[in-house]
Order: sequence, then structure tokens, then C-alpha cells
Amino acid sequence: MNACRLLKAHFDTEGVPQVESLDHLTAGRTQKQAATFFYKTCVFSTHDAIKVEQKVANGEILISGGPKM
Repeated sequence: MNACRLLKAHFDTEGVPQVESLDHLTAGRTQKQAATFFYKTCVFSTHDAIKVEQKVANGEILISGGPKM
């Protein structure tokens, strides 16, 4: 699973929401794959490839495309 390609393909697809839940993006993956994806979202966020938002502690993590995607 290449997280960068997956996110770019997802957000470039016409008609899909431009904000997506991390839970939705990792559905059907193993715990290890989901943890790796979460780590990579943190890395991509620091490079402005994506925007990550969590409104409440332990709440849903929302991801959207960033300026450098």
C-alpha cells in the first residue's frame, strides 16, 4: 500500500468528498497497515501534502488534500 498514491488518487477522483475520515481510508486493512498509514499521514501533514484535523481528543481524524499534494 503506497499511502501517498492512495491519498492522491482518492482526492483527485471526481465526486468523492474532499475531506475523508482516517477510519474510512484504512477500512479493511490489517492493524499494522492501518498504523503505518496513520504514521505516514503524520509525515505527509508535516510536509503540507495533506491537512489533518481532529476536533476532539480521541475523536475522528479527518484528512483533506494539502497545497503540496
